[in-house]
Amino acid sequence: MICTCDNCRYTFCSDSLPLACPDCGSENVREATLEEKDWYHDLEQEKMHNPMLLDKIKAS
Repeated sequence: MICTCDNCRYTFCSDSLPLACPDCGSENVREATLEEKDWYHDLEQEKMHNPMLLDKIKAS
């Protein structure tokens, strides 16, 4: 299941809907919309093809 936090907008994969966001701890977590799921899958594909992507993001 792809979930999104309404507080910090973190989008992540989880086995079930969590009680709290793993990033900010907010309880405002819901199943992601179709648009958010598409974005998440696109990002995962990009990370597979460009593993240095995360290093560049963390360095900024």
